[in-house]
Amino acid sequence: MTTEKKSKEGVAETLALFDLDEKWQEIRKKIEAREISFEVGVCRFRSLLEATLDPELTSSLEVTDDSAAATAESDVGTSNPEDTKPRMLARVELRNALRRVDETDATNERGKTHDSVEDWRRWMEQFYKKYGFNIQVPPPGVTREQLVGWRQDGMQIFYRPSELLVPTSKLIQAFGHENHWTLEKDQVRKIGWEPAKVGYWFLAEAREACLRHGKTFKEYEEEKPEGAELVSLEEYLIIWHVLKDDLQMILDSEFHTMFRTSYGIGETLYALSNINNLAIELIVRKWSKMIVLRRMGARYRWIIPSV
Repeated sequence: MTTEKKSKEGVAETLALFDLDEKWQEIRKKIEAREISFEVGVCRFRSLLEATLDPELTSSLEVTDDSAAATAESDVGTSNPEDTKPRMLARVELRNALRRVDETDATNERGKTHDSVEDWRRWMEQFYKKYGFNIQVPPPGVTREQLVGWRQDGMQIFYRPSELLVPTSKLIQAFGHENHWTLEKDQVRKIGWEPAKVGYWFLAEAREACLRHGKTFKEYEEEKPEGAELVSLEEYLIIWHVLKDDLQMILDSEFHTMFRTSYGIGETLYALSNINNLAIELIVRKWSKMIVLRRMGARYRWIIPSV
């Protein structure tokens, strides 16, 4: 009997599949033991997957094994062949899991309706309370199905309080940036801050890496979808800390996010994360609106009405 020796790519693919499955099984056990809700478990699973999923993979991918295989086949020329199949299978598992959230997690063990929107509203309140701000967060005007669908596509809703209740300067201090804010004090005054007159919910792209990159600020502005804006520095601070606290997800350790926030004349700001010796630092720098950098990306956000 002869045995066929696996290629390096085949071994790497198998190991990656075992690794992803092992992580999912650990989370699944916690869900079954009701230590965490199914939806929270799926969100944690997604945070683990983002390191292997292709940032260019869009939400248009159908969740069938055939379409996943076809995508993997066509993606060989642009992605690493060692991890293409694990990426596709992970995406199928994630989408199927999120579909189960919709279908089977409508009620909890006590028969009460499970409201993921209300859960998230309360979580946002607790988020600000943890940083010293006792505010009332209004319910967002979205349905549970909308929220699940957005999360499925790597998006999340966030609440930004009014400047009167939570001044940006106080929020920066509470987040711990006062002593290592990377723009020098004489530069901070050039930031074109956008104070919020009233609090608002917004939907934002919340993957670890930007979906788009390698263009100028002007191109990102011209290509923004209807009703969308590039995120502002203030909004990004909230996104960055919410995802770090909720999912232990660190944004932009490889690609950078450019903001609509102006800086002086003809310049804007961008952020990246520096992870070194388990220390995580959020870095904010200035950038020209006309220069292209391959790793310079952008995130969009949409205003969500409150109830």
